[in-house]
Amino acid sequence: MPNSIDYGNKAIEFIEHYKLDAEPDIYKIIYDYFSGENPLLNSPIDERINNDKPVTVSFIDDLKQRYYNNDDDTIISDVSEKVGSEIDEVTRILSDSITSFEGYESNILEGIEELKETQSGSDITKIIKKLVTYNEKIVLKTRDMEDNLKESKKQIEDLNVKLTDTKKQAYTDGLTQIPNRLHFNQVLEQEVKEALENNASLCLIIGDIDYFKKFNDTFGHPVGDQVLRFVAYILKKSVKGKDFCARYGGEEFVILLPDTELKNAISVANSIRETIQQKELRRKSTNETLGNITMSMGISLLKHGENVEEFLARADACLYLAKDAGRNNVKTEIDMNNNTQFAS
Repeated sequence: MPNSIDYGNKAIEFIEHYKLDAEPDIYKIIYDYFSGENPLLNSPIDERINNDKPVTVSFIDDLKQRYYNNDDDTIISDVSEKVGSEIDEVTRILSDSITSFEGYESNILEGIEELKETQSGSDITKIIKKLVTYNEKIVLKTRDMEDNLKESKKQIEDLNVKLTDTKKQAYTDGLTQIPNRLHFNQVLEQEVKEALENNASLCLIIGDIDYFKKFNDTFGHPVGDQVLRFVAYILKKSVKGKDFCARYGGEEFVILLPDTELKNAISVANSIRETIQQKELRRKSTNETLGNITMSMGISLLKHGENVEEFLARADACLYLAKDAGRNNVKTEIDMNNNTQFAS
């Protein structure tokens, strides 16, 4: 009979098949579809599957709006409950087994007392046979419990691996294999919170590949993808410790630098910019020289009491200042305030 892990595995396979993000609300809706906890899902999802129609994020969002209370905290809690419910199944197995063992133990003790008081040979034989039967039941019950626990343990481990892999996919940019915007947003919230609580410095770099659209149009999207992967590789090599880089979208990349002062963030940004600028790109298939690419970057330093949106907006404004200044340079809020140019 299917249990929570069976439904969990089916939900994950479904999410992977339709290339959906493994977000809590999507997981819950698909889980409820397989488990039958929300029968209203059967008709619309079955109709999609049976007619080979794509199951998209917008379709899932529509189901969420129609059939669920749109409370993200509730949804996340429900998903956690479903993923963790197999622990209850293990507890049930143990509880049932212990209850059975207690019953057999009681029967055996009663049989021993009867054996002590019995003088008749035929009665002794009957009691011994009864004790042997109880003992055999204990052995069989122990084996069943062991098999059930092993199977539950295996299923829990398999589901945990799948959930970990799916979560990694949901947080990773498919093209560049570095963290995506969803992951960045979560890390940004946490880092801003910690920096404000600890009165620590936090810098944000937003970088944009100069004239990327023109490069894409000239050499084609496959080459453009190669450029994005190259930039991501340089960024990944350039961060260390708690530093965090991600693809923000399109040709934009972001870097978070905790416990970093503005002057050091400028050094990091310029080092990355210069490394990218010095690399001569070649088309892999023909070894044709494609020239060089450059990046413009803007940097903001978190201010006391500032929120995430303001922090992001200032870095973005600095990026546009770098573009207006001719591109291939680094600008900060200091440049915005007094037009002083740092090394660029």
